[in-house]
Amino acid sequence: MTDLEMLREAARLMRERANAATPGPWSVELVGEGRAWVNLPGCPHGWGMHGFPAEAEHVASWHPAVALAVANSLERAATGLHDLVTGGHKPAADGWISTCVAVARAYLRREP
Repeated sequence: MTDLEMLREAARLMRERANAATPGPWSVELVGEGRAWVNLPGCPHGWGMHGFPAEAEHVASWHPAVALAVANSLERAATGLHDLVTGGHKPAADGWISTCVAVARAYLRREP
C-alpha cells in the first residue's frame, strides 16, 4: 500500500467509524476503585471500561468529532502528497505530510 493509499484508507475508515458511532463529546464517570464508564450521549448505560480509568479517558477523548478532524487532515495530506508526486517532488521526511502518513500507518496498524 502506498503512502497516498494509506492516507486515504485511514481517513475513510476514521470517517466511517466516526459516522457510525454515538455523537460526542463523550465523558467519563468513575464508578468505583479502578472502574470507569465512558458516557455516550443518548445511550443510558454508556460504555463500560472495567478497571482502567486512564483508558476510559483516552477513549472518551477520541469521540467522533476528533476522529473526523483527524480524517480531514489526513485527506488534505493525501491531496498534498498527490500534488507533490504528480509534480515530480517528494515530501520532506520531517514534514506535515510525513507526520500524517505516520498517523495513518499507526491507525491502520501497518509496519513502517
